[in-house]
Amino acid sequence: MSFLTAIIILALLVLHIYAAMQFGETAVEKGHESKKGIVIVLCILVPVAGYLLVCAMTDKKKMEVVERIQQTLESDKKGQNAVMDELPDL
Repeated sequence: MSFLTAIIILALLVLHIYAAMQFGETAVEKGHESKKGIVIVLCILVPVAGYLLVCAMTDKKKMEVVERIQQTLESDKKGQNAVMDELPDL
């Protein structure tokens, strides 16, 4: 194996590990702090499956915002019904 081939393989290995670390950080950003290590190992051992797993993870932080919006809309809807019931018949 030539020196250039060894350098290329080493560079690809470093790039592969860097990508796995970034996908681990993405999992943390999505609210899955406890799964960071598992995601990194999975991305290193089985890259395609690990990358797809992180892409498919739900974003827990956005889900909390969506739940708050739903609660607000439901409370607004209840308030509208009370106002609509108080209107006189024409």
